[in-house]
Amino acid sequence: MDFANIPSGQVAANFIGVKVGDVNESATTFDAQFNSGDLDALMVYAPNKQVMKGEVVKVPLELGKVKNGVVGYQFSLDFDQTKLELVDLNSLSTMVKVDEHFGDFRDKGMLTTSWNDLEGMKSDAGLFEMTFVAKASGKLSDWMTINDAMTPALAFDEGMEDMRVALAFADHKEPTALDQDQLLQNQPNPFQDNTLIPFYLAEANEVQLRVVDLQGRIIYEQAGLMQAGHHQILLQADELRSKGMLMYQLTVGTDTYSKRMVLQ
Repeated sequence: MDFANIPSGQVAANFIGVKVGDVNESATTFDAQFNSGDLDALMVYAPNKQVMKGEVVKVPLELGKVKNGVVGYQFSLDFDQTKLELVDLNSLSTMVKVDEHFGDFRDKGMLTTSWNDLEGMKSDAGLFEMTFVAKASGKLSDWMTINDAMTPALAFDEGMEDMRVALAFADHKEPTALDQDQLLQNQPNPFQDNTLIPFYLAEANEVQLRVVDLQGRIIYEQAGLMQAGHHQILLQADELRSKGMLMYQLTVGTDTYSKRMVLQ
């Protein structure tokens, strides 16, 4: 180890090194003013499996479609401990190392991950696979979510542009070619405070997002011109003025796509 600008009489002096870290898990890892809802989205896909109590289920996570390679990501993945028991974690890529790129907090129902490599990952790359034992019967999409609990859910492309990481559950992933618009399931769902609605635009277009209740009343509306690529809109529960089953509709040009969500 080399030390610069130390007087010759002091080279034998003792020193104390202090490692600063989040020793009690109370640190905030990003600026509170950061508005992640303004960023494009990087979709991470998991299968929307229906599982039975006692079933051993493998849940692989894969990247969605990306125009530029992904050179880094980080996020926290929560799972409901009352419904799922994590029993194993394996890498699906030679770039991702279980012993280097994960924080294992399974006793709290959480995994954290942080990875970077300038070589980058391309579309459809496998990330990692979790093995659970189901403690109840139900859908995986009701029990798992990506969030900022311990690490901001962010990714970076080859141009070092920020992207928000969002988890999508689907029987089928995005179109194999980036030439179709797509509305994806909101996360989390059901939700209480807020939820993210992710979607993909094949080209720049006028976009309108509406939320309607079961009586067909419009309770939220947002519209504007949006660029091609992945997007997500953050909805706050207090903006919706309604609870229970709701329908959200994305209109792109003359086409309209719809999905359901539940506000508890």
